[in-house]
Amino acid sequence: MQERRTKHLAQIFVSVTILVFTFVLMLNGLAVRVSGQDIEKPPKNSCSIPSDAVRNQDGKLKFFTSEQLLARVRKRETIKRPSNLKENNMFGVVVVNVVVDKRGRLSCIKPFEGNPFAQFAVARSLRKWVFKEHRNGDVIRSMVGVLEIPYDFRNSRPISKP
Repeated sequence: MQERRTKHLAQIFVSVTILVFTFVLMLNGLAVRVSGQDIEKPPKNSCSIPSDAVRNQDGKLKFFTSEQLLARVRKRETIKRPSNLKENNMFGVVVVNVVVDKRGRLSCIKPFEGNPFAQFAVARSLRKWVFKEHRNGDVIRSMVGVLEIPYDFRNSRPISKP
């Protein structure tokens, strides 16, 4: 009986900690979403923009949507539940600003929306992803965009495809 109560209190503590941390992140203005549009300036919480990034005819930065980037994925790494979380009912979506370099690797990963524990797990997985390069004629360009990555830590099987 005492063991069940202790386990229940620990689960409540973890849930409250997650809520407080998420609230603090939101207060700091990190939960800003920009997707699917051409922009002149990157979002405040974005990675630095490479000079060779894809731009439209007006010279504005082309900001790739999650759907556009996910269609270009060549290799994925599954999202693994952080080992320190053990059993939990966490699931949802992590939103990440990314820069894909000329080689198709992510040179910058900045999670800005979603559970902080899941943000860590998603960022760790994304480091191993490879994307198809973007060609403008014969020139290969870097891409800037946002990824919306679902996660589900409710069962032992990780999500392999977003």
